[in-house]
Amino acid sequence: MNKSWCCAGPLCCYCMCGICMRCCGTSHQHHIRIAYLIITAIAVFFGLIFLYYGKELMLPWEHYGFNCNGMKADACYGINAVYRETFAICIFYIFMALMSRQNSKWFIEFNNGCWGLKLISISTIFIFTLFIPYEFFDIYKEFARYISIIYLIIQLSIYVDLSYTWSDNWTKIYEQSNFTSYKYSLLFFFSGIFWVISLVTTVLNYYWFSKDTGCNLEVFLITFTLSLGIVYTFISLTNIVEYGSLLTSSIVNLYCVYLCWDGMTDDPNEKCNTWTDAQDTFVEIIIGISIVSIALSYVCFRKREKIKEQSILRILAESILAKIDPNEDEDIFQEMGKSKKLFPFYMFMALASVYLSMLLTNWGSANVTNNSAKTYDE
Repeated sequence: MNKSWCCAGPLCCYCMCGICMRCCGTSHQHHIRIAYLIITAIAVFFGLIFLYYGKELMLPWEHYGFNCNGMKADACYGINAVYRETFAICIFYIFMALMSRQNSKWFIEFNNGCWGLKLISISTIFIFTLFIPYEFFDIYKEFARYISIIYLIIQLSIYVDLSYTWSDNWTKIYEQSNFTSYKYSLLFFFSGIFWVISLVTTVLNYYWFSKDTGCNLEVFLITFTLSLGIVYTFISLTNIVEYGSLLTSSIVNLYCVYLCWDGMTDDPNEKCNTWTDAQDTFVEIIIGISIVSIALSYVCFRKREKIKEQSILRILAESILAKIDPNEDEDIFQEMGKSKKLFPFYMFMALASVYLSMLLTNWGSANVTNNSAKTYDE
């Protein structure tokens, strides 16, 4: 009876995966990546819980003297709990990346399954972080700020690849339909929509961040971002670059406008920054999570293809996409020597985990209680 129950779980998973393979055209490798995406989503969910309700959750433990080896009142909750959680996720992905270089049989089995054990492992690492002095995470916070820049560049490359793929696929459909498909017109429509959103956001940025006469730096950054968008949109419409794409330039421009806005919302100068209360912080976090979710989902679902005359950004994105050869067996990753291909993916997920520590804490200045840009009273 017990043996039957042990087999029922894996059998159910295999049946569900088989349905997805046939209906959605996905592969076993995609399902593995989707599972890691779900784990990361769970981490984001608990990160928000720790950020907004961590104090209430940790109060019962304070009676036992449990204070995360720190003298700060919020050493176990708030932004400090988010740092500990994302650090645990990062350690897990780094471990998986290092093990993927070993080509061992046990890693192949562990990578393809053992999801309950993986969740237990991450939870155990997180519990261990509660015994690390909070001073360590002050250093980790500064480290994460610089590492997150690398992630944002890679995320930009993912959006470039996404936009090129989107444009190429719809252009092919248009050509195969003897130039009668409406999707080519939709490319111009969406490009226009993205540009309108960028322009509206830029105008609002001037309103939000340049109210005072001393906000010259903010005005320069907004204007510089707008100028860049106009320049590379103009370039994409000319023959200066062979593979110019209006859709790509509009998406990249929107992404740059977002980065400009996100950066200025962290400006400590309240005369130039109107995004300072708790409600604004929540909006920033939700928008950031949405953008990261699109990028991570694309990495998990997108099949890697050989692209001629690739740009540097597309080459960067290609290294972390799933490389699937339709002529190979679906159980390719059960073979020895294939696990090394997962190394870039795991390192990317580790970078994403570090960036989440900045995203969920608004780069270390999350304000959820309208208390002078601090998470909780100290």
